[in-house]
Amino acid sequence: MFTEPDFYRIIAGLEPLIAGLPFTLNGLGYNNLIFTSATLGTLRKSPNLSFRCILIEEPEAHLHPHLQLLLLSHLASQACLEKDPVQIIVSSHSPILASQAPIDSVVAIHESKTKTSAVSISAIQMAEEAKDAVRLKKKLQRFLDATRAELFFARRVLMVEGIAEALLLPVLATLAGGSLKKSAVTVVNTDGINFNAFLPFFGSGKLEIPVAVLTDGDAKTIGEEALPTAKGLKALESSISNLHVEYGAITFEHELARCPKMLELMLDAFETLHPVTGKTLRTSIAAATSADQKADIFYKQFKDTDVSKGSFAQELSLLLEPSTLKAEDIPEYIRKAFEFLGVIRSGGPVGS
Repeated sequence: MFTEPDFYRIIAGLEPLIAGLPFTLNGLGYNNLIFTSATLGTLRKSPNLSFRCILIEEPEAHLHPHLQLLLLSHLASQACLEKDPVQIIVSSHSPILASQAPIDSVVAIHESKTKTSAVSISAIQMAEEAKDAVRLKKKLQRFLDATRAELFFARRVLMVEGIAEALLLPVLATLAGGSLKKSAVTVVNTDGINFNAFLPFFGSGKLEIPVAVLTDGDAKTIGEEALPTAKGLKALESSISNLHVEYGAITFEHELARCPKMLELMLDAFETLHPVTGKTLRTSIAAATSADQKADIFYKQFKDTDVSKGSFAQELSLLLEPSTLKAEDIPEYIRKAFEFLGVIRSGGPVGS
């Protein structure tokens, strides 16, 4: 006895081929792409629709990073079509997508203890002059690689000048009794003093999460005033309520070298990279009488030898991890930044 043909039973039995293979053999991410593409096509080709919009949740799920970028590029091209346009709204936790999306299309949603707020990047005034604002946004778009784009998802942000700080600060936070990861702190390497590309995002009515800046004072010697760049950043605290700026007297490496126990490990790291020069440097420093003199000698040799800051920071981090250094062995200006972000409490114990 034959049953009556049922439409849904027939459909369930179909196995369309994708690239010569049954779609059931595809991964979930690939099938999501197919469904998204079919839905977009349906929306564009339906003449009875007066408004076309598609909302896509977490399109990065189960997709290879390169495929994520191809999907984003396709969605952006579809959103810009003049004929039969479709509004496309994507929710995502992917720094990869956030780094590659047109900057003015990004809306950052943040939850604080008291409220949830949505901040449209396109609505943020980057500079007083229109041409300067355009230049800064283009600069930011180039800077936003997958790491820096994490600031859109961050709970707290620590901005630094370069790779040395980015490599060493997580270790220094642990030695101080805290943890950048457990405190949900995202470290943003601005590759120099390009803080102006990021700071316009912060403040009242914008991204209101705590943001700290660690920079160099670039004075010639200890006791001299910092250069206007560092002082200008510090002055921004009055206009950006959630900003805290700390700067060392000269540079990051010089400040570390002023701490006696830290200097010993720095000499070990330097000698690993430059054995002959390292031994001579150790002898020169042993003859100096004060911590500042020792730091001056170290930093002069560090610059004259043209040491790669990244390689040196990597070697030093390997020595710091098993060390017995404590919070008091870390430069004060770094500890103050940690305290502001809640990584440690005043005095050194672990923060929230």
